[in-house]
Amino acid sequence: MNGTIRLNARQYEDLLKLVYLGNFLINNYRSEKPVSRFDDLESYLFSLAKDYGLAQALDMDAETGVVYPSREFSQAEELNEYIDDFVDNSFWDELVQRLTGRDLYRKYDEETVEAMSWDELRKIEEPIQRRYSAEIEKHGLENLEIVNRKAN
Repeated sequence: MNGTIRLNARQYEDLLKLVYLGNFLINNYRSEKPVSRFDDLESYLFSLAKDYGLAQALDMDAETGVVYPSREFSQAEELNEYIDDFVDNSFWDELVQRLTGRDLYRKYDEETVEAMSWDELRKIEEPIQRRYSAEIEKHGLENLEIVNRKAN
């Protein structure tokens, strides 16, 4: 089924930003095996930019005719702030989650953790997460050190 979506110029520009950010999230680290359907959709939507007065948002490969976001568009301060915020928050969240998981598995074996109910697991994890979150909020990476633990 093909349909029509009607967008004003502002909505279209916002759609391009969302598509660019989504494709960045999905394909930025997949240079070997990009998800081509998202690249293709991004290319198609950017190919319509001239119709909305946004010709500066697109570039085209002269040999292949593939349309892609222009350097001006992709390096816009607004988009880079969204990416930086996402990366920064993801880093801290992931760090807390991984440290919590590490501590959990140091205290309990995998079988015990897997047998825990969601409520049991949450009761054990929450104080650990709060401790790491408070430490990171107060000191960032300042107190994080690599300790050489010898295997027993």
